[in-house]
Amino acid sequence: MLYVSYRPYAEILHRFIRTGDDSRIPDLTAFLSDTLIPLGAQDFRSVRQAALDFWLAVVILCLLALLLAVWRFQRRSRGSATTLPHFHSAA
Repeated sequence: MLYVSYRPYAEILHRFIRTGDDSRIPDLTAFLSDTLIPLGAQDFRSVRQAALDFWLAVVILCLLALLLAVWRFQRRSRGSATTLPHFHSAA
């Protein structure tokens, strides 16, 4: 969902960098200004601090999710390597 949301704006930025086309820069600016304030935080007195806290929490949660996924993947790959069936030949 994030990729689909941010992709058009990334294309606007890349087009501006590559060709200098600034026709869609107002759209990009409006989008970026909307992302500064999280939904529901418009009524806070220190909106900048609330926005910083919100995005910091999002980044920390994403890092924790990534670490958990890596840990589970490593645990699963080690577990499957040690539980391989052993075949004994009957002599």
